[in-house]
Amino acid sequence: MHLARSAGWQPEGIELNPRTAAFAARRTGLPVHAVNVDRLPLSEGRYGAITLIDVLEHVPEPLTLLSRVDDALEAGGWLAVKVPSGPAQRLKERVRARVHRGYRPRLADNLVHVNHFSPSALQAALERVGLRSITVDIAPPDPEADPVRDARAIIAELKKYNPALAARERWLVLNKLDLLPPADAERRCKEIVRRLRWKGPVHRISGLARQGTRELMQALMRRLDELPAAPA
Repeated sequence: MHLARSAGWQPEGIELNPRTAAFAARRTGLPVHAVNVDRLPLSEGRYGAITLIDVLEHVPEPLTLLSRVDDALEAGGWLAVKVPSGPAQRLKERVRARVHRGYRPRLADNLVHVNHFSPSALQAALERVGLRSITVDIAPPDPEADPVRDARAIIAELKKYNPALAARERWLVLNKLDLLPPADAERRCKEIVRRLRWKGPVHRISGLARQGTRELMQALMRRLDELPAAPA
């Protein structure tokens, strides 16, 4: 939203979590709607551009949402959509099943992503609701992706915009470790901890495979019990 405003737009945001929405609104001074996207009122022809970033895979009725979005765009307006690649997700599940004996690939019964789009399926969905001049690209893996660099950038931004929050206790949670063979995952975790010079708690988890999640929640509850109660 900050970048959109800097480019001359008058942006609005939507965030389902009320606390996150309130934080974004305070920091940007812009309207952020704390409501499910299915219930957000959309006036016809109101917006010059709409972005759906990692949204459609979570929506039970994506065509209904796309049709509402199409109506909300002004003539010549732009829609930008980002979704995970369905074929890549299927391949990832197959590889995970080979690496981890006993793992059952999940796709159709995934409760997090209720829709999966191939490039042709996304193209067909956009065409079906009447959108025109459609371009669908597959983003290649970023060979320069660096979680340590990204973490440092987030910490620096947090210190700049909210020093009080930045000063609070932080835990390092390394997720999606089931995507790597165990030896590679162990090496990668040690490398991240070393480069960050991390001295606090470290938890290694996989939300999808439910590895380490119970232990993380138990540790969180123990820590919350240790903290002094907030004044009434």
